[in-house]
Amino acid sequence: MASRTLPPADLARGIRTGNRATLARAITLIESKRADHRKIAHLLVQELLPHTGSAVGCRYCDTLSAPRGPCKGLFMAIARA
Repeated sequence: MASRTLPPADLARGIRTGNRATLARAITLIESKRADHRKIAHLLVQELLPHTGSAVGCRYCDTLSAPRGPCKGLFMAIARA
């Protein structure tokens, strides 16, 4: 069965509108070690950065090689905004 990974723009839109399933997918992509997931996750973070407000300087959001899970707070903040 093929994986259904949404394009980064669609993931970002879902996160910004509070779609919890999309948020869960995005967190999975961020935490994944697969190269294809990491590329999509990087594009997703770049798509979301303009919507982060004061979180732009977050040391975890500058790289996707940070410890597992640090971007969850970023996604949660965007979802609540």
